[in-house]
Amino acid sequence: MLSKILATASERNLLLEGDQNLLKAISKGDQNAFADLYKQYQQQVYGYLLRILQDEAGAEDVLQEVFLAVWQGSGKFKHRSSVKTWIYRIAYKRSISWLRRYQQKSSSIQLDEIVDAGVGPEETAISTIRIAHLKRAMVCLPPKHRAVLELAFTQEMSYLEIAEILNCPIGTVKSRMSYAIRNLSQILLKAGIDHWEGSGEEK
Repeated sequence: MLSKILATASERNLLLEGDQNLLKAISKGDQNAFADLYKQYQQQVYGYLLRILQDEAGAEDVLQEVFLAVWQGSGKFKHRSSVKTWIYRIAYKRSISWLRRYQQKSSSIQLDEIVDAGVGPEETAISTIRIAHLKRAMVCLPPKHRAVLELAFTQEMSYLEIAEILNCPIGTVKSRMSYAIRNLSQILLKAGIDHWEGSGEEK
């Protein structure tokens, strides 16, 4: 068990050092290093943006903005956080800006649409259906609260990492998390889903 924990910590340190080396090379105009960093984070950042914006074209546009900002701002990275956290902070700020420019169409989703997300008699489909309900219910949450859930459960980030990305105190992150889970539960309850596999564990 201990050896596994140490191995995981070692891999994480190597990843952090690798990201920092890539960013240092990017700051000197190394396009290959930029391509490597883009390849490493493009898919997960796009997925994060898509779930926040609920718009494929918007997510693609913001993704390009994020990595353009990475290219342009690589020399200003202060090493106060990990490169991953820095990238997600940019993604969060750009996604909020996009939402302010374009009122998301997904905000008009009604509870009856959540109920009609799809129900089948097969036992093996229950988990998939719950996930579908959950994703559609999350769209009803304010973007800032949706972002906290995404970072915590989908990206598996700690409260500290989320606080660094959102540039707010850990207490604020916990408050938003509590609000989001409480409201998400109410939305699902009204839609006829009596429970969901959320977690309120400390991170």
